[in-house]
Amino acid sequence: MTGIPLSAVYCLSRDRPHLIGVSRQLIGEPWCRAGGFAWCGAVVIRSVTESVSDARLDPRLAQLGDMLANQLHAVGLVGVDLMADGAGGLTVIEVNPRPTASMELFERSGIGSMAGHHLAACGVPSPARHERDAVPSEPAAIWAKAVLFTAQPTAVSSELVRGLQRTASAWAENDGGWSALADIPAPDQVLVAGGPAITIFAVGATAAKALTCLRSRVAQIDAILATARVGSP
Repeated sequence: MTGIPLSAVYCLSRDRPHLIGVSRQLIGEPWCRAGGFAWCGAVVIRSVTESVSDARLDPRLAQLGDMLANQLHAVGLVGVDLMADGAGGLTVIEVNPRPTASMELFERSGIGSMAGHHLAACGVPSPARHERDAVPSEPAAIWAKAVLFTAQPTAVSSELVRGLQRTASAWAENDGGWSALADIPAPDQVLVAGGPAITIFAVGATAAKALTCLRSRVAQIDAILATARVGSP
C-alpha cells in the first residue's frame, strides 16, 4: 500500500475518547540505514492536515476514537497505525492497546505524563509527581526520534560509550535537558550488522526543522560509530 504512514495516539475512557496527537512514521529511511519496511522513528505533526493536506481526515480520526472506546471498549493509551492515501482515504493497519514508541514524543512536547493520562483514564490515582531535570518544551516545539541501524559489525568500547555520552550531554543542553540519546549500547559487546544501534532525538519549531536537525544528529552519531566498526583502520 502506498501513502503516508501515520500513528495516532488516543487516551480512551468510558465517557471521553481523546485524540492526543498524530505522528508521521519513518519507515525504511536510508539515512537511518534501515532496510525494507523497518520502523526507524517518528516525527510529531501539529495536525493530520499539516502532513496530508486533507481536512477530512480529522473527523475520521475522531470517529475512529469513538469506535475504539464505544464498540471495542478500549481504555487507556492506544496507538493506531494508519495509512493516508493523500486523497482523503484512511486505512487502519494495526491497533496497539498499549504504550507505543512514538508516545514519548508527545510527552516531550508538553502534554504531561503519558503514564499519568493512562492511569487517569483507567480510574487509578497517579503517584506523586517527581521533579525532573528536563523542562517542558515550548508549546510550538516539535519532537522527532530516529533509530539508527548499523552498517557493519560494531565493537562497543568504554571510550565509544563515553564519546556518545559527551555528545548527548551537549545536545541535551540545547534541548531543555531532555535526553538526546537513548538505548546507548553497553561496553564490551559487538553490534550485529543491520541491527538497531541507538535512538536519537531532536526538536524544532516545525516538523521539517525537527527532521533536519534529526538527520544531522544521525549523521554525526553514525560517524562516531563508524570509527568502531569491526575491521575499521
